[in-house]
Amino acid sequence: MAPMRIHLLIMSLLLVGCIDTAPMTVEEMNAQLGGGPTDGPICSSEELDVLPPETLRMHVIDVGQGDAIWIQTPWEVDQESESHNVLIDAGSAGDHSNGSPGGDIVVDYMLRRGMEFGAPLHAVVITHAHEDHFGGLPVVASAFEILRYSDPGGLIGASSFLSARQAAISEVLSGGGSVDSPAADTLAASLFSSVDLFGPRVSAQLLWAREQSLSGNVDNLSGTDVNNTSVVFALQWPPKGYANSRQILLMGDLESAGEELLLLEAASASHTLGSHILKVGHHGSSTSSSDSFLAQVLPDEDANRWAVISSGRQTFGSDVTLPTPQTIDRLTDRLADYHLLSTANRDDEKAAGEEHDDDHVVFTITAEGTVTGCYAP
Repeated sequence: MAPMRIHLLIMSLLLVGCIDTAPMTVEEMNAQLGGGPTDGPICSSEELDVLPPETLRMHVIDVGQGDAIWIQTPWEVDQESESHNVLIDAGSAGDHSNGSPGGDIVVDYMLRRGMEFGAPLHAVVITHAHEDHFGGLPVVASAFEILRYSDPGGLIGASSFLSARQAAISEVLSGGGSVDSPAADTLAASLFSSVDLFGPRVSAQLLWAREQSLSGNVDNLSGTDVNNTSVVFALQWPPKGYANSRQILLMGDLESAGEELLLLEAASASHTLGSHILKVGHHGSSTSSSDSFLAQVLPDEDANRWAVISSGRQTFGSDVTLPTPQTIDRLTDRLADYHLLSTANRDDEKAAGEEHDDDHVVFTITAEGTVTGCYAP
């Protein structure tokens, strides 16, 4: 049985609880979406296999616990020469407890969706020095030609990050590419200024990036210290200034202290944070996505507003599982039904080690400003 048929059959069991005489079609499943907090529609083949002109597509690749976001920018005449492919984070290396093979998943997914081995990645950004964001970088670098590389800079992070960064930089420079690190000093003139990382047709700004920890700690950095160095972007398609412009907010793992400062900086820069796709910070942790932050980012239940959590439903310590129910509740309170999607959707029903590479999330923004989201097998 083909993988797509298997996926459809499994989803039909989960959603309706019985076996029909034939596998459900995508349309039939979308009519019975289920009642889980992150259940949502299944992508059609058109939403996966074809990038129409004047369309932006964002893939949140299911690397389990971690982040990997592939953005395909709009084109007008020739996709190959005009559309930019940008990867934000690369998942885990998969060589530690509960780790998924993030780099392998990223490469496999991108190849299945039309990228060719050895093709150029116009940019790769590692948002911060945590393994579930940078671990898959060597595998990605071996599969594609990285034209630009960026990260927060500094010496924050374990030796494994510093090694992966140096290897990536050497690879990029040897191929004639460029490096933007520290991001805050090289990607934009200042925070909230424009960046050209996503090509000429998409408006984009660097909202946050720190070379040093927010707390001032230099030694024995906490996870929060590293998270709050995250590179944060805002993207707009159609471009900023158009009446139907839609905003994407990519939060990395920024936590609440960083969110509070981001709100103040945005107000000072007259930048509206209200967004139509929010990549939720820190995998749906309770340390991010505060009520005050979400009130600005998701101000109403507009049908074009969505949020996505990239996580693997992993338990940390004895009792913290991501995403947390509290964060899910805060998000669903501000979104229309079925507009919160997650790479951890129904992972609690799966065996350990099987919680990745099955709930990829795909968003599409058209030239008319219509935003749609769906799950890809």
